Amino acid sequence: MYQHRDYPEKSWSASKLESFYSCKRQYYFNAYGHWNGWEFDADERTKQIYRLKKIQNCYTLSGQLLHEQIKNVFNYRVDNPQTMLTAIRTSLNDSVKNSIHKKSYWQQKPNRLTMLHEYYYGKGINKQLGNQIIDRMKTCLTNFFKSDIYHDFKAGTIKIIENEEQGFPHFTFNDYKIYCILDMLYKKGDNYYIVDWKTGKPAAEENRRQMVVYALYVLSQYQNISLANIKGINKYLLSGETIEYNFTSEDVVDCRDMLENSITKMENYLENKEQNQPKNELVFEANVGRHCKMCNFVGICQEAQATNQVAVTKELGQ
Repeated sequence: MYQHRDYPEKSWSASKLESFYSCKRQYYFNAYGHWNGWEFDADERTKQIYRLKKIQNCYTLSGQLLHEQIKNVFNYRVDNPQTMLTAIRTSLNDSVKNSIHKKSYWQQKPNRLTMLHEYYYGKGINKQLGNQIIDRMKTCLTNFFKSDIYHDFKAGTIKIIENEEQGFPHFTFNDYKIYCILDMLYKKGDNYYIVDWKTGKPAAEENRRQMVVYALYVLSQYQNISLANIKGINKYLLSGETIEYNFTSEDVVDCRDMLENSITKMENYLENKEQNQPKNELVFEANVGRHCKMCNFVGICQEAQATNQVAVTKELGQ
């Protein structure tokens, strides 16, 4: 049964940390400003922030759709590349149509369909960009089917333990839920492999940090697995590159320190740490720059107005 909460629960994720370091104002909107915006009697600005949080751009959406298709390969053995590409293209086209023709419905029910950033703030997706996205998906699918993981799966030499599980997988650290949605966890021989399918460019430090957090999750959930038997695989589907990781006890210590330090920094922006109540929105500094044009919240960020007048004007309905 749904229970109203004044503030969100204490939680940490790699995406929250990235947002925190990128722009504190964006972090505020994502983590706090939207909260309870789905409730009927929420104030209009909170509802607006909640809607904007739901916006996706064509790159993130196509990546999510690809992940879903890969998940189906391992769950249902649906492994026809053309069928998978067609499903991705169809979903993208549906999102374009919804963004154009169902904006009013989306404003009332933003969790029911997808609104694309390119249509909400911009002029849409032109043919060149559309072809580029589909070409990226073709390349990613080609590299997926070339991967050792797929061939091991077809050969029956691996046992899948988790495959982008439903719900919100997490472990607890200092009263915080540390969210860890693994793309896949499988066993081969005596070892357990954490897989992260990547559709973007490699980011060595961030990707390794995320993988060590995943290793902590596996240790917390499966007491019979030792650290020495946990391996990490970042598979960059666009380039075909594979990076593998082993983990040491020093990695675990460093990761726990990172979690503690980042949580401490985030808590500096809280009015009440026990309730997870944030300070005033304006305390969360806006990092204004060229990247603002791709932010979901550019239309309501005061500091971004000077550099993004077109987007702001459109959001305000002027």
